[in-house]
Amino acid sequence: MSVSEYEQALERTVLMEQCSRLCRTLAEKRREADILDRRLRELVTTKSLQDYERHRTQAALDNLNSCLRRLR
Repeated sequence: MSVSEYEQALERTVLMEQCSRLCRTLAEKRREADILDRRLRELVTTKSLQDYERHRTQAALDNLNSCLRRLR
């Protein structure tokens, strides 16, 4: 094996290792993104439910206040 062939083989090995490392990192980041996406959807759902409850409670309070004002 000549020096040039050795250098090419070494470079190929280094590049293949870097590629493998980057592929593992990409897979990990995709898993993290999926987890964050699910969590975001959960939070949006929770916020929607809380908004609904807040509006419902406010309407009940408004109705109660209206009744109280009529009694005065």
